Order: sequence, then structure tokens, then C-alpha cells
Amino acid sequence: MLPWLGSTVTGQTNDAPERAHGVADAIESLAPAERPHVIAFNEVFDEDGRDVLLSRLSGSYPHIVKKIDDGGVLEDSGLMLFSSLGFHTLPNGEVIQTGFFTDSAGTDAMSNKGFGIVQIGAPAEVTTLVFTHAQAAYTVEDEHRDVRAKQFDQIREAVDNLLGSNQPAWQNVIFVGDLNVRGDSGSTSDEWTTLVEQGGSRLFERLDDGWRTYMHPPDDLTDYDPGH
Repeated sequence: MLPWLGSTVTGQTNDAPERAHGVADAIESLAPAERPHVIAFNEVFDEDGRDVLLSRLSGSYPHIVKKIDDGGVLEDSGLMLFSSLGFHTLPNGEVIQTGFFTDSAGTDAMSNKGFGIVQIGAPAEVTTLVFTHAQAAYTVEDEHRDVRAKQFDQIREAVDNLLGSNQPAWQNVIFVGDLNVRGDSGSTSDEWTTLVEQGGSRLFERLDDGWRTYMHPPDDLTDYDPGH
């Protein structure tokens, strides 16, 4: 859902409200038992589209992060989150912690990209959700990989400051969003391998690739990642 100016520059009409209705229709068409408890959105830059999502989804998902924006650049982060589960108060006393990347490149520097952190779930086993939209590549897959690595390091530092660095605190951390790093077998770069498997970012010293780790039968090493 590009901002109106972005749509105009690229010669597109502003179809953000229609796209938002389509997203809401798709979610509401799922059987209740199949609907996710939490949905994190990227690129909700258009305010009309944002309003549609709020009006359509807030009934089923009353716990909402509407926008992450400190107003310092042309566009906000485009991040938005809906949850059917209530938010817990974070260890620092806030309900949501936000951060904005100190490193960016290209047209990404025109939006205030960053991350948000919330906690949900039963008090005995709280899940920490970190959602983000990392630096984009424009020409080749791993363009600006150094910027993305710094952004992931910044997230690691923020979660460390919030939860501490001990292993139990990180057991229920889920990191989601558009990382702009391909991890499927069709990738033409080694960025994902370098970041995740070889510790190219300190964040992935603590986190596993959930798809590679869990989304296959036991003892089956087939790569089922569709590369979307």
C-alpha cells in the first residue's frame, strides 16, 4: 500500500483501500480455528488503506499497533500489527517498544523503517514478538546486505536490553517481517547462509530459521521453503 505520492510517481492508481478490503476479506474467509492470533503488516503507508484495515479487523483483533512513526522523515515505517490476544506490559514498563534504524540506503531512507516489540500469551509463558521491515535491495538480491546486517544487530541489542541475554528469556521470541533476505534454495546469494547459519548478524546467534527448523517431517531435510 504505497503512499499516494509513490503511486503517482510509478504511474499507478491508488488502489490501497481496495487492496486492504481484499486482505480483510481473505482473513475473514478463514475458518475461525484457522485464523492467526497475530498479523503483522509491512508497507501500510497509505492512510486510507490503514483506515480500512482498522475498521475491518479491529472487531476480531482488538489489540492493535496502528503505526510506528517518530515523524522524522517523509514516511512512517509502514508497520502495523493486529492481535486477538492482549498485550502484556513489557519489562521496561511500556506496552510496545519501538526503534528506528540508524542505517539505511537508497529510497528506503525516505521512510522511517524500524521495528516494534510486544508480548502476548499466557503469563506463565509469554511470547515476545519482534516485527520489522528491513532494508530493501534494488538491483541484485544482496545489495545493501551490510545495511541489513547492521539493522538486525540493532534489533539484537534492543531485545537484549529488554529481556536480558540469558537463554530462557529468548526461548519464546518470534521475529517476523519482510527481512528482504531470500532463504530458499532459489536464492542467488549467500546472504541468508552468512547471516543465519554463520552468525553474520548477532541477532541470529539467538534465533533459528523457523521454516527450516520446523516446517518439515522429522528427519526430512528437504527444502520446502517456497521462496515467497
